[in-house]
This record gives sequence, structure tokens and C-alpha cells, in this order.
Amino acid sequence: GCASSGGSWVELAGTRYQVELAQNDADRAKGLMFRDAMADDHGMLFVHDRQEPLAYWMKNTKIALDILYFDNERRLVSQQRDVPPCSAGDACPP
Repeated sequence: GCASSGGSWVELAGTRYQVELAQNDADRAKGLMFRDAMADDHGMLFVHDRQEPLAYWMKNTKIALDILYFDNERRLVSQQRDVPPCSAGDACPP
């Protein structure tokens, strides 16, 4: 992937995706809350300081997500596809 004046992007299997960067706690906490849609070739990249197993809070996320995990070498190591939005309000699991 790369960041330039044209925005940030990630390339997977020859397909380029425009990504928004969530690089701090506030951006990661908000994530993709309240979005009604996202183009198939767009996403959000959550940047963390450490490589460790993580869970993501899905509260107020209205769209299904593909969650991909990359290691420090930028290799795809795990993924969850088409994770549905949570409809349980405050009871949504992280």
C-alpha cells in the first residue's frame, strides 16, 4: 500500500482499494460508525502500534464488513468476510 497526495491505498491480488486511515484512538473508536454505504473498492485501514490479536467494536456500524489482518511485513494473515452489522444496540459485542 501507499499514501500519496491522491490518498492512501492498499493493493490485494492486483486490485487497488482506496482506504481511509484510522491511526489514533479517536479515529479507531469511530471507525465506520453511521456509514450507510461504502463502495466496493474503498475501505478503512486501522493502524496499530503492536502486532497482537484484536477485537473490533461493531456498535452503530450499519454495513457488513470484510475484516482483514496484516502482520508487520504487510502480509495478509487472517480475514473475516461479510461480517454483519450488529442490531443489538448497546448489547453489540466488541
